Amino acid sequence: MLHHHQHEQQQQDVSQVSLQQNNSMSLQPPPAAGSCSLISNIEQLPTELLTQILSELDQTSLGRCAQLSRFWLELTSQPQLWRKIRIDSRTADPELAQRIGDWPGGRVREISAVRLTAEHRLPLLLAASASLTSLSLKEMQGDLVLKEAGRSCQNLRELRLECCNEMLSFDSVSGLLTSCPSLSLLQYTGSLSDLFAPSDEHRVAPLFHSLVSRLSSLKLHLLMTESLPPQWFAALPECPRLASLYVSIADWRGLAHLPSKMPNLTDLSVLTSQPASQANLQLGRLPHLQRVKICDFSFQSWSLDAILSVLRGVRELWSFMLDGCVHLTGQQYRQVVRALPARLTDLRFGGCFRNRVAEVDLQEPLPPGLRRLQVDGFKWGTSGVQFASALASCS
Repeated sequence: MLHHHQHEQQQQDVSQVSLQQNNSMSLQPPPAAGSCSLISNIEQLPTELLTQILSELDQTSLGRCAQLSRFWLELTSQPQLWRKIRIDSRTADPELAQRIGDWPGGRVREISAVRLTAEHRLPLLLAASASLTSLSLKEMQGDLVLKEAGRSCQNLRELRLECCNEMLSFDSVSGLLTSCPSLSLLQYTGSLSDLFAPSDEHRVAPLFHSLVSRLSSLKLHLLMTESLPPQWFAALPECPRLASLYVSIADWRGLAHLPSKMPNLTDLSVLTSQPASQANLQLGRLPHLQRVKICDFSFQSWSLDAILSVLRGVRELWSFMLDGCVHLTGQQYRQVVRALPARLTDLRFGGCFRNRVAEVDLQEPLPPGLRRLQVDGFKWGTSGVQFASALASCS
């Protein structure tokens, strides 16, 4: 009887939350007969399938589904549907974050918020989400959200920021360092100059470097007009946990610091506005490096020396991708293939070979373990049949 009473009480609470989520909507007429028939047919689907479909909806949409019938109210009340919260200012009313925090806040594991302002009260939801492990913020302003995350979300592991302004202040970064020891992934897309609070930028930089030293994955995808200078890499402390790095650069000399700063790096992705220079990259001194991905949007030609400077000494590499303008003769293409590590399983050249590689050059034997091959940009009429000979040595 007690269990039954608790179940009824939970249904009442859920009903209240679901109805309140839509208090800003205009009153809609009841569903037409055809709609009711369709809903009835949908209800015949397996509960597991319906739950999976509902898991793709944001919380406002879940609230609307809950109003259809008691069946949908019970279905949308499942705890697993409230572990991942998605709130967008275009669909959420200002009170939604607070209501979620009052009801299932302790169950929340992931929060994704888009364009929320102070009136949406996201910090109140974070304060009630002690079990939160992942936080994604897009197009938001100020450091209040991150300061609350530092105070209340000690289990936070992943932080993703996109086009956010003045998020990193002295207080917000200090809180993440002090109270979020499990934070291991940080991703940022946008302008790096917008990310830091202007008044704190000089004080925040050392703290940010300390935060990076504790991560296992760092992604800094900057605007095409911005890049990380070599001094940024030089100022980093040793980052022994960092295994995955994505950076935007123009000056390749910064990567020469990777062996001393990130000795356990396994994945390196580079967005660049310049082909690799003759700088001594020393990627061969990264003993665990397995994947290298380079995207060059400059449309400048990659020479043979530039490609070889990246491949030099990386014996453990098993995935290599270069998306850029590759300007090689047939003989130079053969030299690149011969320089590929023997353990390579994934090879992709996106871009253009400038019509200088003939089909006969494609016979050069490829690494024996190759499992994936993508090469674009050959001259018109090249069939690629000769790749069959090159792949014959692949086991």
